[in-house]
Amino acid sequence: RASKNLIIRHTPINKVLRLLCIYSLVDGGLKPKYFDFFREQILQTYGYSQLLTLYNLEKVGLLVENTNEEHKLDFGRLSKGT
Repeated sequence: RASKNLIIRHTPINKVLRLLCIYSLVDGGLKPKYFDFFREQILQTYGYSQLLTLYNLEKVGLLVENTNEEHKLDFGRLSKGT
């Protein structure tokens, strides 16, 4: 995953969060194991000062955990206009 590599390379937090939020929105949320992994890695790498940022992103629905596959966007269907 690109997000994991960005965290390992200490890429600025805004770029990491932007990518994770886009992925979360497009895929209907992050699977629980990825959600927990990225939250833990972000806090360990960038510090607990990011806890409020993660909370706010979750609160507004940009970075969410999802175990329900039916919320996934179907881009094939969207492009056909049905």
